[in-house]
Amino acid sequence: MKKLVLLVFISLIPLMMFSQSIVRDNKPTSSNNAFTFSSSGIYTDPMKKFNLSTPGTTITVGSTGGCIYAGIDFGMPGGYLYGLHKSSGTVCELFRMDTINASCILVSSHNYTGNLAGMSFDPITWVHYILVSGTPAKIYTFSPVGGDLILVSMLSPSYSITSIAINNSGSVYGIDEAGDNFLRINKTTGTCTLLGPLGFNANNVSGSDFDPLTGRMYIISQGTSNQELRYIDTAAGSATLVGSFTGTYKHIAVAGNTFIAPALPAIPTLIYPLGGIHTLTPLMDWSDVQKAPLYNIQVASGPVNVIATFTAQSNYQVPPGILSYNTTYYWRGRAYNGSGYGEWSPYSTFTCTVVGIEQISGEVPKEFRLYDNFPNPFNPSTTIKFDLPKSSAVRLSVYDITGKEIEMLVNERLNAGSYETKWDASKYASGMYFCRIMYGDFTDAKKIILMK
Repeated sequence: MKKLVLLVFISLIPLMMFSQSIVRDNKPTSSNNAFTFSSSGIYTDPMKKFNLSTPGTTITVGSTGGCIYAGIDFGMPGGYLYGLHKSSGTVCELFRMDTINASCILVSSHNYTGNLAGMSFDPITWVHYILVSGTPAKIYTFSPVGGDLILVSMLSPSYSITSIAINNSGSVYGIDEAGDNFLRINKTTGTCTLLGPLGFNANNVSGSDFDPLTGRMYIISQGTSNQELRYIDTAAGSATLVGSFTGTYKHIAVAGNTFIAPALPAIPTLIYPLGGIHTLTPLMDWSDVQKAPLYNIQVASGPVNVIATFTAQSNYQVPPGILSYNTTYYWRGRAYNGSGYGEWSPYSTFTCTVVGIEQISGEVPKEFRLYDNFPNPFNPSTTIKFDLPKSSAVRLSVYDITGKEIEMLVNERLNAGSYETKWDASKYASGMYFCRIMYGDFTDAKKIILMK
């Protein structure tokens, strides 16, 4: 399994040989300026500009069209100010906003489930991260050019995290509203480290962001009578009051000078599936591309007949209902970074073939039964046997320790009898797996051990 690679800029000189400095369009060059939105009920409009030293004085930039923003931040592509708008149903929209006249351009739409609570751009991995509040809260990421939100990690249910911000080093920090705590968050594992009490009531923290030039973290929260701007000591977790706002505001995005945009990413090499496979839900895999945290994968029933497009961080499990047996598919991939998508890889093909299942007895069994696999532990293949007392649709699948279906061994209607099939786990790592069978109203599962 590949992991999302955190990029460390050892030197900017080699990078700048292949990159360009992107100056933010229609944005202030002083790090002392920030942007927020006047809040009226659920709506966050108009856009406001203020000086971090004197938050009580705000300047109206203009209306962005009465959106309901879940979060704002400067980011890529282009170093613009972006806002994530909570649209109707389970769709959210990403807007690019002009900080001179507040005009907005719709960039992309994304599917999501849950209560969007914040957005922050990571200057190391070059992607936007989304906080979805709840118990537990979750962190997602996405490509600005489109695609579903991708679950990165589930956070500790011990905290009620309502805001996140990412600093210049790619470290994620969060505000625990219920406990008035300041946290550091591992965005890959979801582990939350308590850094200290904030020292004030953190209810209704409406936004947080890092100043990209000074490295100071700012938050907007509801005070006793007015909303207040504070900066956070990220080492100790303590907060210092800067000043109060006149009015009610949501979100904060601190302006900086430039982003260094990387060159477009290289072409990934497709690894799996290739040739014949015995599953309708393959775990698609490809090579990592340097400075590319996201990938686009297309599956087609012919060279031009695309049937599905996925966005993923590394590998991707094809969901049920997309592929069919005895069918050859074409697939290709491309990598994404803050500058955009690179070129598509050449197409590779694979064919979904029915796994070899053998009826070992025509005698009608008295009861439904899933036997222990043999051998167990095994390397690299094992035999799975089951009995069917009557004709029925059967689904036999293998799951990993997290409960994710990784192989569908049988998915068809079978006559009554005793059957066996084999699972070849050559491409999987040693560990515990589960074999589960569903037959009519019956279901059963067995623990199986792969030991290489």
